[in-house]
Parts: sequence; structure tokens; C-alpha cells
Amino acid sequence: MKSTGKYRRRLDAYFREGSTERQRRRAKRILFGKPLRPPLARKYDPEVHPAGIVAYFEEAYQKLKDEAESVVTNHGDKKYIAKPLRAPSMAGYALRAEVSVKTLSEWADGYEEFRVAYERAKTIQEAFIFELAAMNGLNPHVALMALKNYQGWREKAEIDLTGKVALHFDRQDEGA
Repeated sequence: MKSTGKYRRRLDAYFREGSTERQRRRAKRILFGKPLRPPLARKYDPEVHPAGIVAYFEEAYQKLKDEAESVVTNHGDKKYIAKPLRAPSMAGYALRAEVSVKTLSEWADGYEEFRVAYERAKTIQEAFIFELAAMNGLNPHVALMALKNYQGWREKAEIDLTGKVALHFDRQDEGA
């Protein structure tokens, strides 16, 4: 096969004897100007992925509990101070599992056992962020932003007829 352009030598090498089918497909995509696709995501493994996502989040949560320091305040109260830790995230687990966050979401939609594990991981993530902020290990504004973005929290303002304003934070309903 003859080709023109800056990829000629590489393309010709792919079509020589001994090139793999993958190399030939890649060369054809380059030759015909089609975009190269990213590598396909790993296939879902029911033995590995549901347990893996929960273990990833539980490991970080346990580390938070193990490494928190207990201090006594001037008033005699016991207070826990968290050391700075890397917060677990779906993106972090996706990197570990060598898939995209979108793939994790698709697995949660397609496999019941993974959906249960995915929801448990999100619950652990919520507890981690909330407790880390409560132990002064995370800026409260950052924690609130993270809970709004990752956990569906939202601000709801209620105005009373007396003119008082009250702010409540709760999870966004699934059906809303």
C-alpha cells in the first residue's frame, strides 16, 4: 500500500510482514484522516471492581480515623485534628482501575452489584469529606463545594413571613 504525507514511512512499516492487526488498523485510520480512538476501557470484572471501589474509599476513610490526633482544648473539651490527607474520589479510583469516570457511571447503571458498591463508595466519600472538614483538615468552604458537586448537596433558603432567613443544607432528591 502506498501513502503520501509525513506518515509514509510509519504506515509502510505497519503494512510490512509481521505487523499486528492493531498496527494495520491504526495505519488505516491515519491514512484516511480518521481520528485515533483512545484505548478501550477495561472490561467489567464482577470479582474485582465492586470490592475494589469500596476498598479504595474505605482505605482512605480508615486512614483518616487512624491518623487523627486527639487534643484537649483550653476549655477541657476533647477535639480531633486531622492531618492533611488525599481525599478519595471517583476520578482517583478510575485512575487506579484504568478506566474513565464515565465508565464507572456506566457500570453502575448496567451492573446491580457495582451500583450497590458505587453508592456505598459515594457514602464513604461523603463521610470522609464531612469528617475531614469537622476535624479542621479541610477548609469548610472547600468541603461544602465538594459536597455540593460530588454528593448532590444544595442550599435551600426558606424565608419566613416574619422576615427571618434560614439556610438548610441537604441532599438533592433523586427524583427532583
